[in-house]
Amino acid sequence: MYFDTADGDFYAVDSATGKQKWVFQTGYPRYSSPSIAAGTVYFGNDEGYAYALDVLTGKEKWRIKSPCSINSLLVTANGIVYFSSDDGNIYAVDMQGHGKWKYQTGGMVRSSIAMIDGVLYFGCNNDYLYALQVPPLLNG
Repeated sequence: MYFDTADGDFYAVDSATGKQKWVFQTGYPRYSSPSIAAGTVYFGNDEGYAYALDVLTGKEKWRIKSPCSINSLLVTANGIVYFSSDDGNIYAVDMQGHGKWKYQTGGMVRSSIAMIDGVLYFGCNNDYLYALQVPPLLNG
């Protein structure tokens, strides 16, 4: 199990035993839900960082900074991590933390993102529901 606390600590706990595996300290609360893919847990926090941690050790693989809080579920698909920020953008980064693209909505995106059949769905505080078609594979 992976979860955070109000002081910004992010924990991995064995669900069978309840024993703590590791803790990672960010110092800021986290309002996004974590996502797990390919041995990595991804999450964002109120300071505006998106993190990638090794699921077994909690060791940081990378972190990137967005201009504002990250409040969405970080969605992973086809080697890309997608997340939103309070700056109104949807970001796409590869599994190594390199930026691929961003999409400006014109309002804050605080909803979770869903990926279904290559389409990202999310709501925005500008009263629109978005559906963005993304390439099936992004290389380079």
